[in-house]
Amino acid sequence: MNKFISALFITLIMSLPAMAIEPPEGAKIPYQGTNRAYTGMQFNEVLEAYGLELSVEAAKGLPPCFARVLGDIIDFRFGDSMVCSPSQYHSILAAYGLELTPENVGSKLAKMDVYATVQDGDVMHFRFNV
Repeated sequence: MNKFISALFITLIMSLPAMAIEPPEGAKIPYQGTNRAYTGMQFNEVLEAYGLELSVEAAKGLPPCFARVLGDIIDFRFGDSMVCSPSQYHSILAAYGLELTPENVGSKLAKMDVYATVQDGDVMHFRFNV
């Protein structure tokens, strides 16, 4: 029950609009809009638009918040928007063939240690703790 209440609280917090920050004059921001959580099907469509493809074999073992494999068909979650832990997002992105290297964690995600850090040369993923 505590996990359910925590998930509802997190969903509420994440649905509140973030404070707007004025960009520097002349700066162009290519992607704008409100924050959004996607369903598994919508997230798959976004990744396919970037040229990524998910095979049935790679989809086996993905988090149930995203998709499941039924025979030789990938059944993406339609109804509910997904909220995943960093480890779950990593498994989804890795199933599409993307790789997170220790070098990129150190250089690109150093300030975002709630997602991943490097320990003994390996990428370590953290769960979202409430």
